[in-house]
Amino acid sequence: MHADLTAPEIKRELSELRSICDQIRSKILMYNPQQLIGGLWSTMLMSLISRFDDEGNGSLPNVTADEKHVLFALEYLHATYAAEGLPDTTASKTVDDVILKELLELSEKAITQAFRLGFSSISEHLDNETTSLYQLQSTILTNWVLIRGRRYPVMEEEFLNYVLQPHDAIIRELYDISAPDLAKEIQAAAAAAREGIDRARDVIERLLQKTTDQADSAETSILAILEGGGNMTDEDREQLSSAYDDMMLGGIFNVSKQTSIPHDLLADLCYEAGSEDQFVDGSDFSGTPLQTLPARVRPLVKIDGDYFCTEPNFIRDSLYRALQRAIIARRPEYREDWNRRQKEMSEAAFAELMKSSLHTAKVFSDVYYPIGKKKWAETDGVILIDDVMICLEAKAGSESLAAPSSNMASHVNKIEELVIKAYRQAKRFIEYIYASDEAPLYTKGDDGTFVEVARVRKAELRKVYPIGLTVEAFSPYSAAVKERDDVIAAADQHNFISLSIDDLFVLRRLLSGAGEFLHYLDVRQALAGMKNVNLFDEMDHVGAYISNNRIDQRVRQMVEDEGADYITIDGMQEDILDPYFTHPEWPDCQPPTQKYPVRTQEVLDGLATTAQPGWLSGDSFIRDMSGEGRAQISNQYEKVLPNLAHKVSTYFAVGGEITAVFALIRDNVDPVTTDVIRIAETIAISLKQPNIRLFEISVRPTGNVVGVVSKSVTAPPAVRQDYAELLADAEKIRSKMFAL
Repeated sequence: MHADLTAPEIKRELSELRSICDQIRSKILMYNPQQLIGGLWSTMLMSLISRFDDEGNGSLPNVTADEKHVLFALEYLHATYAAEGLPDTTASKTVDDVILKELLELSEKAITQAFRLGFSSISEHLDNETTSLYQLQSTILTNWVLIRGRRYPVMEEEFLNYVLQPHDAIIRELYDISAPDLAKEIQAAAAAAREGIDRARDVIERLLQKTTDQADSAETSILAILEGGGNMTDEDREQLSSAYDDMMLGGIFNVSKQTSIPHDLLADLCYEAGSEDQFVDGSDFSGTPLQTLPARVRPLVKIDGDYFCTEPNFIRDSLYRALQRAIIARRPEYREDWNRRQKEMSEAAFAELMKSSLHTAKVFSDVYYPIGKKKWAETDGVILIDDVMICLEAKAGSESLAAPSSNMASHVNKIEELVIKAYRQAKRFIEYIYASDEAPLYTKGDDGTFVEVARVRKAELRKVYPIGLTVEAFSPYSAAVKERDDVIAAADQHNFISLSIDDLFVLRRLLSGAGEFLHYLDVRQALAGMKNVNLFDEMDHVGAYISNNRIDQRVRQMVEDEGADYITIDGMQEDILDPYFTHPEWPDCQPPTQKYPVRTQEVLDGLATTAQPGWLSGDSFIRDMSGEGRAQISNQYEKVLPNLAHKVSTYFAVGGEITAVFALIRDNVDPVTTDVIRIAETIAISLKQPNIRLFEISVRPTGNVVGVVSKSVTAPPAVRQDYAELLADAEKIRSKMFAL
């Protein structure tokens, strides 16, 4: 932060924050650690369950502000034990509702005070020229203090299995576990907080039912059975003790208990109690959330011989990078190998993870292009599919571990490196493509020579998506970065998109096929080009797309109608994505999707199956439509379909900014022999439109679509020999038109 820490107001605010945090830590050190963990998590679950019952949608609801205070307190358990040691177990008090309430009230005060101090400090230097920097710093501060949980817990194994696979050999060598097995065990740790209480409850209910059955059989009371020992086996008693530990003593956060992760690895990811010496260091920010919380460095802390992760989000947020540091600490010479392998993994990730959507695309890696006499530049990847080009710049680094309170510049510089650098490199490549009618692409041979592998004609590009890809999500920061005056569209029309490997795992589950994925990128790109419009992260973008389709058009209308200077949109994933990824039956439950009537979906599928040049343009045309427009296509399809019983082709038209003609043609008839193009030409004349979109739909006698071709039909010139005849036909068919 840039504040003058000697200024009286800042000094007072900072002193108050330290005092609050000192109280939190001192109270934590008075009570039994396992009871505190269990008590705080029970408070969280009771709040979630009460709203789960109210909402009744089968999924746990989203965390509220009050519940974030619980997570904050759980973070401070880890920080306190790591930095100041464990309480004296002989003198520690029993946890009750009073201390839990006190800790949550202090946590709320600490969060509020940290934000007040942080925002006042960065506001001191705000002027018209630094508004974008203020927005970026505000995002950094908010993320640092409050934002946790970058992945849905159920996605942990999928993500880690992918990003750790390049390091499988060193992980096996150092820790005697494979990368896939480690990913599975980490998934178990992440899932324990979500599923562990239910498992413990089931054990208790089963044993209670066993006791009830024994009482019924002996025709006596349950109390009598219990007083006699309950006829429980040693295994029953062990299971009951374990269930009690999970429910009441934080056992679900005991990674030693919940997983089979090797001891040596757990030790490398863990702080011994009292061993951390940076958090409480006597500095101005000592012991406050504006410091680097120890769990950001090592997510585990050792309590009574076991390894605990007191706040479940740190498994997701910190473990991958903590593992990286642990491996390099054991094998410093592996640093270069780690960086090289991670770079290669990052550069290949987009095409690999989205291959089900891009299986027909041409993918080029490590593409070179000339930027001057004997000078060459490289872009990490180019993907060509139909009339769309994706330019990829992958960055494998991570955000800064230095606290923004003491080193905001390191955070800004890291974001510059991971987001802005990728933007500039992608922009340079696209400007190369647009500098000539046809641009050659090259790869570098083993002998150092450059070999041409493809040519790109700018006239054939309908859409271009420059994408920066990081390992972890940086979209909250890229939303702030796009406000900078020097961040503009490449070639004045193609806005930059920041995505992460994390994001791709979600996108590939929810967006089906090239058409939907690329249409999502189209909407995403439109929002990326809107200054003063901020969707918090990629999950908000996906939720907004599924629920609103062209959310960019809706936002633009909001700006025009309401004159808003700045729009922030958050929580768009809550009713769309969250119920799916927190559903008890995930992944077997139904994912959220945009809805298409059956016949409209058949047309989209036919376009993808046929995949003739221009098919993505036709696909996007349909996906741009509202629900009403999509329904009209399906309804009109059914209305004209019976005509094929006595005709080789029939059609209907949909009007709008660009009119489309949907021609249904018997599947055994060559479209060239029909008059569908002539019909499209007459409609263009009738509406005085220079171009008409034509969908040639090959249809079986059952009405099912065999294939679809999308074309652009140009209105014929008046000098054409049959123009008068076409003009007369145009008047006849005008009455058949309908508008969206």
